[in-house]
Amino acid sequence: MLALLEFFDFIKHRHHDHDGVDNLNTRYICMYALAIGFLLFASEYGVNSIQCFDKASWRPSWKQYSDDLCFIEGSYFVNLTETDKLPAPDELKNLKKVSFYQWTPFIFVLIAFMFHLPRVFWASVNSTSYLYFQELCETSLEYEEKEHRECVKKFDTVSTSQPPRMPAHFGIGFVNRFYNEKISDKYLIISYFIVKFWHIFNVVVAHLLLCLFIGDNIQDPFGYKTFFNVISGVDWRKSGAFPRLTTCLVQIRQYDFGRFDRYKREQVQCFLAANNYIEKIFIFTWALFAFLFIRNCWSLIEWARKIWKSKSYVCEIVRARLSEKKKNNFEKNIEEYANILLPDARFAILMASSQTRDFVGGADLTANFIKWDTSRNGSA
Repeated sequence: MLALLEFFDFIKHRHHDHDGVDNLNTRYICMYALAIGFLLFASEYGVNSIQCFDKASWRPSWKQYSDDLCFIEGSYFVNLTETDKLPAPDELKNLKKVSFYQWTPFIFVLIAFMFHLPRVFWASVNSTSYLYFQELCETSLEYEEKEHRECVKKFDTVSTSQPPRMPAHFGIGFVNRFYNEKISDKYLIISYFIVKFWHIFNVVVAHLLLCLFIGDNIQDPFGYKTFFNVISGVDWRKSGAFPRLTTCLVQIRQYDFGRFDRYKREQVQCFLAANNYIEKIFIFTWALFAFLFIRNCWSLIEWARKIWKSKSYVCEIVRARLSEKKKNNFEKNIEEYANILLPDARFAILMASSQTRDFVGGADLTANFIKWDTSRNGSA
């Protein structure tokens, strides 16, 4: 219970060490999936999870038994537009079984935890950064405060350090050398791209869970047919999507002191109340995941472009904040400064800039450049 409360507290706050698309995935989708999961749990495991129409001759205990049995074991959809008669008990197994009605709340809770995991990974990576990455991004919205100015000073001392201050400790010589030479100055970038691909993977898996289990149609894994049937107004009695009325087979053992015990098989019709709004939830969530997949892919492309052109970005943002006279005098120095900045340092500036639309990141970068140029000329 304590872990669950900590999880709620974690997703309650907006984090500034990733972009808005990451925030949509790891915060808003989590809250949406949890809210739907708890809503459906209260509905399905409350008083009216399933209502079966018992026979008048049944005892009250049989009524409760049939409701519980049909809810746990599942019931069958009978297309009454094709026939007016219920199939024989032995024929029910050939019909579509509504198997995942009772699992819907847990699937949404699982989706919430799936979307939260990349945030846990990213927080654990950037919190250990020698570039003070998390601190720089979190204080960027309060750039006039003392904490941000001190963070920028600390960032300046390590942003051009060669080799980077993050040596490998894998215990294997060639692995350490490979890490130090190829990865150590860009491990934040690599980790962030892992997060971006993880978001896309989560959307695909969550979409499959939605369509295979909640949509309950293994022949329509991505839910296109179910989605368009519902929005085009095809009646559930014909399509079988989210049926409200189903048929359940109840087998009751009647005791006669062990001599003439027999099994009595009864068919009852059941009303699945929650399917009435699970259908609406499915439509909205299907469209949401489709949008999220496109947005995540576009965000991945955007960040790949930004990082690929990060040196040009550094030059442009410094030039934009210098006067024409200084710009001409510093032109070669600006390009040199962009080249010696570590890839992860340029990425940190990009992330801080994304929180404030280039205002804070650009100002910090220009101040660090002037300080670097002054110290270099002084030492010369």
